[in-house]
Amino acid sequence: MSLPRTWSQTGEYFIPLRMHLLTRMVERELAREMQARFNVSVSEWRVIAVTCSFGPATAVDVSSSFEIDPGLVSRAVASLIRNGLVVRESSSRNRKFKIITETPAGREVFEKITAMRTRYFEAILQDLTPKQKLVFDTTLTTIATRVDAQRSPPVDDEPASGLS
Repeated sequence: MSLPRTWSQTGEYFIPLRMHLLTRMVERELAREMQARFNVSVSEWRVIAVTCSFGPATAVDVSSSFEIDPGLVSRAVASLIRNGLVVRESSSRNRKFKIITETPAGREVFEKITAMRTRYFEAILQDLTPKQKLVFDTTLTTIATRVDAQRSPPVDDEPASGLS
């Protein structure tokens, strides 16, 4: 397989396109592997990743953590509940919010997928020196900070609940 035709476009204008293309390439490869080995979609992985990394969370927490549509999160949570990987219960502080928590089976899947993803990322970054990795990470953070500063304020009237 070769790089997409649009990859060869050069200049500052095409840097965001290349970032997007690279993200999609990596995400598709990992999605195939997660689906084949663990029967877990990318959206489901995101829910498991948030609950296993940060503790119990709401769908809003997951949605805001990955900048994804809340509908995707809701469908992922429903599937994960059916497969016994998470549970969802009403918050003791606010019945309106449903708290998502991983099950022991969900934790096991998280650990296996995390190990698989770590191996994959090590493989794709193997040609970078430690200094290049640091510069790359710093550059991404610098760009993300600038993008965040340029954002419009949220329009929804329901505040994010924050990770628990």
